[in-house]
Amino acid sequence: MADDAQALRGEWRRDYEPWRAEFDAFFEQQDSTDVRILSWGPGEHTAYYEKRRSICADLASRVRNSVFTSEQLFDSEPRFSELQDILLAQEIQADEADIVICLVVDDPVVSGAPAEILEFRRHPRIAPKIRLLLPMEARQIGQGLLYQGCMQFPSNQSFRYTTKQYKQCDAIRAKCRQWVEAVRKEKHLEQWREGRLGLSGTTA
Repeated sequence: MADDAQALRGEWRRDYEPWRAEFDAFFEQQDSTDVRILSWGPGEHTAYYEKRRSICADLASRVRNSVFTSEQLFDSEPRFSELQDILLAQEIQADEADIVICLVVDDPVVSGAPAEILEFRRHPRIAPKIRLLLPMEARQIGQGLLYQGCMQFPSNQSFRYTTKQYKQCDAIRAKCRQWVEAVRKEKHLEQWREGRLGLSGTTA
């Protein structure tokens, strides 16, 4: 009986190899899927920009991540200034991104990111891409009308950070990496399904 079971396991291993090759290809393609990441948040002139820059640098350390701040895209593409409509330019940028990571800080003077959330939180294509980093204790901005879009943003697309987490940033960076990897898997799965459907249509 033991010899029979061993023989069956041997056959199973041999028969599994063609399956393994297909599975290996699937997961290798998943890992090699590019993700375009757009960063919204405090501008370069603020004391908070370094935190935003460190989050971007951490994400950019992965080979298949392409990370840009909105400011970098404006600097890199002069045609955006020719539009003479900053909201349209931001819409184009966000629409091309796979994920938009927005850092909001508890400072009413730094209002750019909350304004972007207010503008795009109901956009049918952009809103699902947004991931919001929001202070747990929003003492200064909690009552402002501009920030209500942030406060009402879906909890499954948000991460409420503490003051300690903001200073250390490890938990914030880890959450951003988690978000990006989830998007990578979703993007690859969509491409894989489209490819399988295309093959089915070709053979039909």
